[in-house]
Amino acid sequence: MSETIRLKFEGGIAQNGELHFYEYSRSQYGTARFIATIEHFRRHGVVAERINANSYVDIRVRSAERGSFIEDIIVLAIKEGMAVAVSTPLSALISYVWHLLSPRKESTDETIVQLAQIKLAEEAQRTEQERERTEQLRALQQIAEGHRATAADALALAKWAITSRNAAIGRLGLDQSVLSDIAHELEGSKPRARV
Repeated sequence: MSETIRLKFEGGIAQNGELHFYEYSRSQYGTARFIATIEHFRRHGVVAERINANSYVDIRVRSAERGSFIEDIIVLAIKEGMAVAVSTPLSALISYVWHLLSPRKESTDETIVQLAQIKLAEEAQRTEQERERTEQLRALQQIAEGHRATAADALALAKWAITSRNAAIGRLGLDQSVLSDIAHELEGSKPRARV
């Protein structure tokens, strides 16, 4: 199936349906080579070093319409089968390659730098939280191994047990009032006292 690629020239004298002939012809020459190169790659999976009879792609131009200088470029379909290397439509491949060749705006690069700074700050905060979590796990491991807990660690565990829905806590035979009494006792302890 043939595919149509539409080029539209805007601004300047193109708004009146005119272009400078020399600039137009140079533009068409470059566009023709660009489309032929991409279509050859799409069909064969290699970029032709030279455009010659072996890399020829049948491309035709349809007459321009009135208004802005618009023209349709028709790339005739492959006579048998599909493109071997890339089955993507030619227009999508052209858009992708054109995007790669087009320079980004300076404001885009500045925004990317700002986004990277925000993400870096977020990751640094996450790293600090992970470090704190690692310390908490180390303290819990020591308590579970029979070491005495600091009053702060013991209070944190008691408060956790009061709000937890973990069934294992219930199997200890402790009701909410006992856990609340333990928490109140620990709240009155000195910060560095051992339980």
